[in-house]
Amino acid sequence: MNRIHCLSATGFGGLLVTAILWTALPCSGDTTGLPGSRGASDAGRELPLEPAYYDSNLILNPGFEDSLDFWALVSFPPAEGLLEIDSTTSAKGVNSARVTIVEPGIGWTCAELKQAGLSFEEDDYYELSFWSKASRDNYFVVAKAVNDTQTGQNYGLMRSFQIGTEWEQYSCVFDATQSASEEARLGFSISGNSPGDAVWFDVVELRNVVPELLISSYPDTVNEFTVFEIELAYNLESIPDEMWLNTRMKDDGGETLNKCDVKVSGQGVVEIQYVAPPEVLTPEIYFGAYLTPDGTWGSQTAYVTTSADRTIIRHVDFEATVNLSYPAAAQEDSLFQVIVDYEITPGENTIFPYLVCDMNGADGTPIERKIEWDPSAADTFQFEFRAPLASEHGDVWLECFMDGSRNPRDGTNIFHVENEGPIVIQGGPPPDPPERRIEIVGTDIVIDGSRVFLT
Repeated sequence: MNRIHCLSATGFGGLLVTAILWTALPCSGDTTGLPGSRGASDAGRELPLEPAYYDSNLILNPGFEDSLDFWALVSFPPAEGLLEIDSTTSAKGVNSARVTIVEPGIGWTCAELKQAGLSFEEDDYYELSFWSKASRDNYFVVAKAVNDTQTGQNYGLMRSFQIGTEWEQYSCVFDATQSASEEARLGFSISGNSPGDAVWFDVVELRNVVPELLISSYPDTVNEFTVFEIELAYNLESIPDEMWLNTRMKDDGGETLNKCDVKVSGQGVVEIQYVAPPEVLTPEIYFGAYLTPDGTWGSQTAYVTTSADRTIIRHVDFEATVNLSYPAAAQEDSLFQVIVDYEITPGENTIFPYLVCDMNGADGTPIERKIEWDPSAADTFQFEFRAPLASEHGDVWLECFMDGSRNPRDGTNIFHVENEGPIVIQGGPPPDPPERRIEIVGTDIVIDGSRVFLT
């Protein structure tokens, strides 16, 4: 189990999000997740999810049972090849397709078995599988997905297979590098060293591999500022690469409040901990999640959302006892201390937002801000400020608040206090410290007439 901390760059208060990742870990017991939570609309499905599902086969006449329709053989002069139905051998069914080298050519490739008119979607995954055997061992065949009319335009598949003399299934998964609309072809390039070399093909399948993603558990209602969890189940068993699982917590208007992005592979369940925003900021939230190969929007797949069944934010009446200690006056350009001592109830399962202490001028102009990033329910913090020039800002005022947005006037603060009277800024440089008279009397030191005994 890996614990991953994700810090929001755009979310509410920049609060921490924790993702707990189990790879290939079955879900036991109640598959709807946590007490008081619900699953997505299809949360009754068994977890972990069934293997990634596939679209229908994109290849027409994949088993050559009735004819060679939709298939063609291209020979590269001076090489010559022959494509035929063979009813004497097959991997499945009755027939297979046999490609025979009649005349070897110059170079590696003699012929290509192809099917044109295929389409691809950029960044989608596709699985190619086929059965094959050859007239001799270690016979090389190269599978490729290319443009049928433009030389050199490849769609992400160029894979060599070493074919043996017995029927065997070969497969690979590739990521389409660009889209195609019926102008692509699947080809099998066949080498040939001597007349009579032959390769057989049967049950050719090309399918769009679609990963599974499900928001399997999330809460009906959460208290503002409290930690809660959502669960996501995923299945990438047929995807050869890691993918990014991007999760977003959104407000009632669809704006992202917080996010968590983790890399996943195989199949498993991700548990993500979020912090609920204040109810005054949004009365309800919902979640969206999607998978991408590179983490960017635009290449996403398997998008899921809870926008139709949202989580309600419940307001909490916090009680705070706050003591603000500060000097009555400060010499300009000198340092002075401000102490904030507070206690908040209730504090159970609550992640408190920032503690902010501002020093403002007499006209309200901000001068300096101090932030405590990780406050608890009860604590004492000491902030150090430098007094401004009296001629620039006059006397100063303090404003201390605990708030998720760092804005004390947007209604999201847990507490907000100010000093009762201004801190008077006294002009002129600070006085020099008084001179001190130090004497040595025997083994003792006398400072300003007071004897300090040495031991």
